[in-house]
Amino acid sequence: MIRKVLFITLILVIAIVASGCSSTTTTNTTNPAPVQANNTTIINNPAPVNNPNPQTYTVNIQNNAFNPSFVQIPAGSTVKWINLDPIQHEPKGNVFDSGPLNQNGAFEYTFNQAGTYNYVCAIHPSMQGTITVV
Repeated sequence: MIRKVLFITLILVIAIVASGCSSTTTTNTTNPAPVQANNTTIINNPAPVNNPNPQTYTVNIQNNAFNPSFVQIPAGSTVKWINLDPIQHEPKGNVFDSGPLNQNGAFEYTFNQAGTYNYVCAIHPSMQGTITVV
């Protein structure tokens, strides 16, 4: 009887140790890598959204300002920044960063989570904007 108990205990210990030695792979979906296409960088926020009519809203970067500087959009919509100035600009918020945009460069980001997203030009921090997602 003692042998049976020891044998079962040994099997359980081996099973527990073996399960701790397995490896797992994690994929980072919170900050997906940007995709570059035709001078436009596109980043998609991966959270699921039920928006039957997603739209793209444009923010022009001109005369060292975001125009419009305030945009209200439904969740699942995309904002596209287009740099019309002859100097580089870089729209940057907590959830996105366009990287430097040259003249006529563009950057898109899809907002899937409701909330207020403040952003600045990382190169010219006096340039500020807000995206409100409802």
